[in-house]
Amino acid sequence: MEIKFIQKYYDFFQRTKNEKIIILEGGRRSGKTYSILTHLGLSLFSKEKTKIQIFSEKPEQKSSGLLFDFDDIWAQSFKKNLSKSEYYYKNNYIKFINIPNDVKAFDFAKNIGQSDFRFINEANTFAEPTFENLLISNKNQIILDLNPTKKSFVNKYITETNYLHSTYKDNPFLTNNQIKTFEEWERVGRMAESGTPAYWKWQVYCLGLFCEITGEIFTPENIQFIKQPEKVDTYFIFCDPSNAKGGDYFAMVLIGVGDDKMFVVDSFSRNKVEKPVIIDLIRKWQAEYSVKMVFVETNGEIGANFYKLCLNSEIANLKSYYSKNNKYERIIANFDLLTKKVFFIDTEKNRDFAVQIYSFSVNCEHDDNVDVVNNALIVCYSFFKKIKII
Repeated sequence: MEIKFIQKYYDFFQRTKNEKIIILEGGRRSGKTYSILTHLGLSLFSKEKTKIQIFSEKPEQKSSGLLFDFDDIWAQSFKKNLSKSEYYYKNNYIKFINIPNDVKAFDFAKNIGQSDFRFINEANTFAEPTFENLLISNKNQIILDLNPTKKSFVNKYITETNYLHSTYKDNPFLTNNQIKTFEEWERVGRMAESGTPAYWKWQVYCLGLFCEITGEIFTPENIQFIKQPEKVDTYFIFCDPSNAKGGDYFAMVLIGVGDDKMFVVDSFSRNKVEKPVIIDLIRKWQAEYSVKMVFVETNGEIGANFYKLCLNSEIANLKSYYSKNNKYERIIANFDLLTKKVFFIDTEKNRDFAVQIYSFSVNCEHDDNVDVVNNALIVCYSFFKKIKII
C-alpha cells in the first residue's frame, strides 16, 4: 500500500520529535489533518506499547470525520474495532474519542487516564481547562491543529520551534478545480473591503490567517424576500433540534428548490416548546406540500433523540444529517449563496424568523435560524444537486 506524504509536514514532525506540544495552523485544505493522521499511523508501526488518543468535538467521526479519514488513509493496515473506535498493531493502539466542549468536558478530560500521544483536532473549539487536563495526563507529545477562525488559548503555547503554518498551496494533492476555487476566493478577496465576508474568506481559507468580520453580516438589504416562490420541483424540511427549554432555539424550515434557487417557504423557531407541537407541524407541512424528505441534524444527543421521536411518530421519508466543520466557518463560506440564491417568502412568520439572522456574528447569542437555513442550503447543493455553487 502506498502512503502519500506532504514533505513540509514530514520534515516538521522529524524536527519536533522532542517537543511536548506541537501546533499546526493553516487554511482550508492545507493537508494538516491528513498529515497528522498519517504521522500517527506510522507511529503505530514504529513504537512499542504505545497508546494514542485522538480527540474531536464532533460526534460524527465514524461517518465523516477523523476516524473515517484515518481508515481511508490506512485501509487494511491495522486491526480495528469500530464499535470501540479503535485500531491496533501488535501492542499499540489508537483510540478516537468524541469529547463535546460543554460542562462535562473538563471532568471527562480529568478522568480519562494517561496516554503516550494525543492529537486534539480543531483545538480552538475546546476550553483551556479541558486542554490542560489532557496535557497533564499525557506522557509524551500532544498535537494541536486549528483553523484560524477565532482567537483562543492555543496562541500562548506557540514557540519558535513547535509551530507550523500552512496554506492550500502546501498541499500537492488538490485537484485543479479545488485550486481554481481558492484562486477565485483570492481574486475576490483582494478587491474586497477589509472586514467583509469575502475578505475574511481570502484571509482565513486561502492564507490561513486570523481575521474578523467587522460590522453586520446579514442585513435587511442582503436577505431577500419575495411574494411567491418561482418554479419549485422539490420540497423538503430541515430540523435543527434543541432542548427547547429556554436556551437554544429549535429551528426548522420548509424549503422549496427550483431553477437554481432555494425558497424558505415556511419557518419555525422557538426556544420553549413541547416536541409533539413540532411533530404536528412537520405532519402539517407534509400534508400541504409534496415533501420529499425530512432532515434532522443529529450531531448531538438532543438531535439523535429527536430523530428517534420522529421515527417513533412514523414521520415519513426521514433522514439524519451530520453538520461538518465549524458552524461560523460554514455559514460565512456560503455567504454569497445565502444572499444571492436564497429567497424568503414574504410572510410575517418568515420576517420574524429573519430577525435573529440579522444579529449573526462570531460571538452572537443565538445562531440557530441562520444555521438551519445554511444547512438546508448545503443539502440543496450536496444532496439534491439543485443549487450551483458560485
